[in-house]
Amino acid sequence: TMTNAFGCDVAIYQTSFNPAVATGAVNFAIEKVTDGINVHSGLETMWQGVKQVNVRGGYHYMRSNVTWLDQANKFLDTAATKDFHIYALDFEQANNIITSEFCRDARRLIDYWRSKTNKRVILYTNMNHYNQLRTAIQDDVWLNNVPLWLANPNNTPGVTALPAGRTSW
Repeated sequence: TMTNAFGCDVAIYQTSFNPAVATGAVNFAIEKVTDGINVHSGLETMWQGVKQVNVRGGYHYMRSNVTWLDQANKFLDTAATKDFHIYALDFEQANNIITSEFCRDARRLIDYWRSKTNKRVILYTNMNHYNQLRTAIQDDVWLNNVPLWLANPNNTPGVTALPAGRTSW
């Protein structure tokens, strides 16, 4: 039986985050830390609420117009100032050009973070972009070994199917 954890992506869409006033349990909060090589403007404000949650993560929004290594290092340097348990790579199309090379750069970035930190590194994406990664990377073993946080904003919470070829989150 799969147990669902409920949490939130804390980013530019909120002006603050206070888990004490949530309508239900907040099992985790994952905060936007960097975007390309820029630090998220709400990092410090959002951290005040995120640090109150038992499972805390920081995520990086990957950009196609900046080298993966510059992005990886900017995120690591910035995230190291907070007590995050999880580091997540946000792989999306908005303001990006998704090419095979961009997909391979996502793998390079994840592998780099894994080599540089003892944090759990996960992939944050949606079903469509996951499938684009799978096609470009052509290594299901590697991809299946990256824990997955699947964005599913238009569906009922807790009702999410695994992507094809995937055996676990």
